[in-house]
Amino acid sequence: MEPIQVESELQEFIARRFAPTLGSFGPDTNLFRDGIVDSLGVLELVRFLENRFEIAIEPGDMLLENFQSISAMRNFVLRSATQRA
Repeated sequence: MEPIQVESELQEFIARRFAPTLGSFGPDTNLFRDGIVDSLGVLELVRFLENRFEIAIEPGDMLLENFQSISAMRNFVLRSATQRA
């Protein structure tokens, strides 16, 4: 799994689902602080990450630092995929 592919798919999902009229936002944009994703949106993100990247997200993984930006989620996905392999 290539980091740029993970990042691209996350960017596309978030833009389509949470911010269709927002315009551009970057990989380091804080999705919560900037109001793009709320607490319910995290559940959608978790479902997307688990289904698309075939990873299991445990309760202990539900930390703001893992989901606050596209970069953080990309790194989390890559770590999780490595641990699974």
